[in-house]
Amino acid sequence: MRNTIEQEDMLKDISLKNNMFVTFIIDNETYGIDVNRVQEIIGIIPIAHIPNSADYLKGVINLRGKVVPVIDVRMKFRMKERKYDAATVILIVELNDNAIGLIVDSVSDVLDIPHESLHDYSGADSKIKSSSIDSIASLNDDLILILNLEKMIEEEDFVSLEIEQ
Repeated sequence: MRNTIEQEDMLKDISLKNNMFVTFIIDNETYGIDVNRVQEIIGIIPIAHIPNSADYLKGVINLRGKVVPVIDVRMKFRMKERKYDAATVILIVELNDNAIGLIVDSVSDVLDIPHESLHDYSGADSKIKSSSIDSIASLNDDLILILNLEKMIEEEDFVSLEIEQ
């Protein structure tokens, strides 16, 4: 019995020390989002364009009868637009009880990153505005930029997407 309690405590400690992230690539950089925020990953499907919206708001998709707004993360980060290919996917994420699609170049992996590998982001020179980044993970000599969805998808995006917060 004592051994079981010790194992449960050890598992609890491990879960507190590690963070699971879905990692993906945009312009040869690796980014991550908390795995608990990602509902599913789908290939590119037809996107209905919304007139007079920001260029990074690609439109909406029909996901099993639910209308989901889609943002091209590459364009949101002011990177050069590129044609979608077989590796391009849409991450369906949850934000304020709403589903939002994020178009990324490709998905890499789901990684369990130890807490001690996460470092605060100081706002150093970057292609994207620093408020979108929560932290930077260093893992096996690679850097992974961990995104903050609430800061990345701002209030004006919700107004453009006509999503109630």
